[in-house]
Amino acid sequence: MKCNRCGSEIEEIEIFCNDCKKYLKKFPSKSEVQVLEQLIEEQKSLNDLENTKELINLDKLVAEEIEKQEVLEDKNIVLKTNNQEKQEGIIERPKKENINKKKLILAISVVSAFLIGIIILLVSLLIKEKPEENREVVIDYEKVINAYGDNITDIIEEYLDENEEIPTWQYILEKIDYDRYEVDCSIHNVYKDGSIYLSGCKVDNKKTNYTYGTLKEEIKEGKKVNVYKLEYSGFIVYTGINETSSTLAGTVTCKTEECTYIDAYDKYVLIEEEKEYYLYDYVNDSLIFGPFKLNNEYDMLVHNNTLYGIIYNIENTNNIYNVQTGKTLKNINGFLLPEDMGFDPTIMYKYNYAILVNNNKNEFVNLKTGNVSYTIKESILSFKEKNKIVYITTLTSNNKYKIYNSNGKALFDGKEYTNFIIGEDNFLLSTENSFKIYDKELNIQINSKTYDKVLGLYEDFVVAIKDNNLIFLDIEDKEYVTFEKVWDDNTNVFYYNLTRKIDDRISVIIEDKKMPVESGYTGIEYYYDIKTKTSGFLEKSVIE
Repeated sequence: MKCNRCGSEIEEIEIFCNDCKKYLKKFPSKSEVQVLEQLIEEQKSLNDLENTKELINLDKLVAEEIEKQEVLEDKNIVLKTNNQEKQEGIIERPKKENINKKKLILAISVVSAFLIGIIILLVSLLIKEKPEENREVVIDYEKVINAYGDNITDIIEEYLDENEEIPTWQYILEKIDYDRYEVDCSIHNVYKDGSIYLSGCKVDNKKTNYTYGTLKEEIKEGKKVNVYKLEYSGFIVYTGINETSSTLAGTVTCKTEECTYIDAYDKYVLIEEEKEYYLYDYVNDSLIFGPFKLNNEYDMLVHNNTLYGIIYNIENTNNIYNVQTGKTLKNINGFLLPEDMGFDPTIMYKYNYAILVNNNKNEFVNLKTGNVSYTIKESILSFKEKNKIVYITTLTSNNKYKIYNSNGKALFDGKEYTNFIIGEDNFLLSTENSFKIYDKELNIQINSKTYDKVLGLYEDFVVAIKDNNLIFLDIEDKEYVTFEKVWDDNTNVFYYNLTRKIDDRISVIIEDKKMPVESGYTGIEYYYDIKTKTSGFLEKSVIE
């Protein structure tokens, strides 16, 4: 015999093999079969005509299979009964309910096999990937706008190189080589320097929030002001007047007719208009900063014709506009250290510092942050720039000198010195009784002997007193010449001739109190000629 479900060999008295029996146990009740048959009916509407035909044919197949199975079962039952009667001598007919149960199991197995196939087909249809053309395309709008703007910038640069003027927008649209997406920007500013600003842009007719370039304010109405450039012996001077040999550097367009040229620095021009000030870029005819009010001429932070910032006042508070960064620093205390004190503090601007005097202290305000980076309490005497470092010399309360660098650090162990020289490749510093030489990296090279008094320093020699002797030394602490016993505690030196070098001749003039003259002094000049290596002394009369 063969299994009525899978066709495998079984005993004659059996209908299904053991595996099929286990499978059919999953559908033990008729109600579950009815549920499955109902699912099949619900899915019929989702299938095409062929599937509908297959379901109709299936019903016939199921009915035919049930009839065949009933015949087989009857035969098996008769055979089994005859065998039992022969063996036991008893004839007993099988119960009808057992036959019906077997029929039901057979029907369930056929229906479940077909149902599983239908479910697999439906699942595969449902999870099947949608066609590529139905997918939603994700667009990187920022990248599209940037590519579009770069394309326009290239067109303008090429046109500027050939024609030295800005092309029209219509010309730009005709030359745009960007057809991957349709881009349209309602705001399209093209500036005189060739830069652009795009806003209100659509990509494939869809609005975006992305912009390209920087929005600039360009004044189109009002009085025109010209800036002219003059060159004198390598120096460049700017003016608002067209003078002989001057050339036109640029033009700005004011807001009204009441505007006046004040000054120009590098590519910027200061304009006064209705008692307020404006800073323009005269190369690109664009407003950079304003309006603002100035208190005095020192409010413009200028060094070597480069404008670094503007100090202006709003509601009794100082503010600094940094031209380099375009930022405004508010509530800055103090007043700007003036330039008329024998030195130039503007050298600090290019190191991003402005020096403001506040409560008798020199505060070094960082032009980028507006914060006080460091404070120097002593009086500032000089600034000297060397190897991209500014050396700041101060006078202490003891009338001695201290030296700082541009970062506010006190140099040479922070000690005070009676004199100093900042040479080309070294630093010479003296106390009352000795002197030291440092190289440009601030490493000590010479630490001199001790003297009774160090009179003064020069770039390559020193004058000192030892045991009432006047000694001329080189900076390596070696003697040029010694004039013996020419000094005492009452000796006076003409300080304006303390140390000098004229045609390789070092000389010091010492007062001769025995020979006074009217309205002056008579003194002795002691000298040493470095070139001839000769020395001597001369009487000198100095009339004041």
